[in-house]
Amino acid sequence: MIIPTTNEDEVIEWLLFYNKYCRKPKGDRKISISDLQTLTSLELIDIDSLRIGYEQGIPKAICRLEFSRDNKSAYLSDLCFSQSTMGTIFIDSVLENVRQKGAQSVITWVPDGDGKVTELLGDFSFEARKVHLLLRNILLYSPDESNYKIESFESPLNAQLPVHSERIICISLRELYGHFELSWDLIAKIGPLTSNNEFLLAYQSRSMKHIGAILFNHPFHDDPDLIVQPLKRLFRLLYDKGVREIQSEIDTDQNLKQAFLTAGFGIDSTLFQLEMDIIH
Repeated sequence: MIIPTTNEDEVIEWLLFYNKYCRKPKGDRKISISDLQTLTSLELIDIDSLRIGYEQGIPKAICRLEFSRDNKSAYLSDLCFSQSTMGTIFIDSVLENVRQKGAQSVITWVPDGDGKVTELLGDFSFEARKVHLLLRNILLYSPDESNYKIESFESPLNAQLPVHSERIICISLRELYGHFELSWDLIAKIGPLTSNNEFLLAYQSRSMKHIGAILFNHPFHDDPDLIVQPLKRLFRLLYDKGVREIQSEIDTDQNLKQAFLTAGFGIDSTLFQLEMDIIH
């Protein structure tokens, strides 16, 4: 049986199950009820999105399930289960809930190392539609200077999360809280000389000044190699502000991989967007 979490005891059960069974990078700490309440109070997650599956009164599977404003799309995240058979029963119930809402598709993002979830969703005809790369660049020395025009801010702007807009609604609870702890500021942006649309945004963590991020924000229809120099210009700016580690995320469909690797990024991990079309 799948139910929304409706009281504090069920929320605690959801969180206990999450910390025990949901995949987490080595060394990551557990998410506390206080952490969850913080994210809820900031409206970064909706407590009503928490779903829990029971078998004989014992939690066996969980997820978060949200819907677009028009209910046409459902977004699945933080799916984990103690047994594959229960995972199958749970997803059946989730999909029935989605159909009742009238959604036309279900979208989720799965990291390349989460084979159990990928295999389960594949059994339900979820298909890979997009691929994102999570990138990292360690600045061991001052990068070369670049003359590319940049707009920086004397007073950094309180920023949204440096996460690709296609993935933000499906971001995992653990990743979401990690970004909250880093407390990002937007410190610079770069746009084409012929347009007012910025295509690269640079961030710095307020709580861990040595960590920065660069987000590719806007479609770039020219030669991807033209991004290399703007990236290096942002590397130098971030380095001068004390940043020594830069994160990024790109959509491989935009043919940006080689440009980012040439600039100095390495690939940390791969994320797959899985989607299922709902037949009513």
